[in-house]
Formats: sequence, C-alpha cells, structure tokens
Amino acid sequence: MRRMWWLYVLGFLVLALGVGFLFAIRGLKETLGLKINHVDLSGVSDGTYQGEYEAGRFKLTVQVTVKNGSIAKVDIMDFDKSGDVGKKIWESVYGPTIDRIVESQSPNVDIMSGATATTKALLKAVENALVEAGGEISSSR
Repeated sequence: MRRMWWLYVLGFLVLALGVGFLFAIRGLKETLGLKINHVDLSGVSDGTYQGEYEAGRFKLTVQVTVKNGSIAKVDIMDFDKSGDVGKKIWESVYGPTIDRIVESQSPNVDIMSGATATTKALLKAVENALVEAGGEISSSR
C-alpha cells in the first residue's frame, strides 16, 4: 500500500513537470521566428504610443514616446524591476535593448544572446507601437 502511494506521488510529479514544461515553451517557436523590421518614423507625429506583442507566455505592452521625429523613450508597462528577478532581467536584457532602440532609432537592433525570445517580444511590441502611430515598415536599413 505504501509503495502504491509513492507511485501516485511520483506520477503526479511527472505530470506536473510535464505541464510546467509545456507552459514554459508556449509561444516560443512563434516568437523566435519573428522578423523585426525597421520602421520609417517620418509619418509619426510627436506623442506617446502603445504597442503590444503576445504569443503564449510572451506578453509585453510598451509605450514609445516620439519627439521631433525620433524615438525619445521606451517604457515597458506593468514590469516590476524592483525584485531580484525583475532587476536582473531589466539590467541584462530590457535596459540595454531599449538603449539600443533609442540609439539606432529603430526596433531593428541586434538580438540579446541568451534571451532571444524575450528580446524579440520587446522589439516586436515597439515595432507594433510605431506602425500603429503611422510609421511605415521600411526595407532600407
């Protein structure tokens, strides 16, 4: 009887790990396959624009501020950078990526190695905000 109880516990743990793994990879393939485009800002008026990207566990909302025809600022909405994990993700992925977006004036920047899907989700959300604001996808870059 005791042995049967352990088999049930082991079966439950295997099932829980399997479900956790499936949750962790939801949207990964789609996000990794994203093409990030340069956006021509000439048609974008000054203002703050919101953009989103969502696929599986990758959900990100950003606000992009355009001033004098340039990307002035990118904010990630609902992201807590005060905790240890949030601070680490901000310092190693989001912060440097946002700096590169503002510096290059485009979401089409180099992808952060080791955080490819996370970086692509951010870049696509920025691209979506700029396109929604009137920016045109551009092949020149």
